[in-house]
Amino acid sequence: MLRLARTVPAARWAELRPLAEATATAAARGDRAHYAEADRAFHRAVLSLAGNRQLLAVADDLHRRSQWP
Repeated sequence: MLRLARTVPAARWAELRPLAEATATAAARGDRAHYAEADRAFHRAVLSLAGNRQLLAVADDLHRRSQWP
């Protein structure tokens, strides 16, 4: 995260704000389904800043495996 903070342009970080706000809004409403989806989107976007497709694939696989029925 520190390396990303130093190298990723501010505009890219700004793209995360709506995702973070959607997560917070869903949590405040107690909407677990939307919270889970928004949280996943936020963290996927953060991971994508690293530019590592393999990291994204592993995270997506872990998310898929941990889905609640």
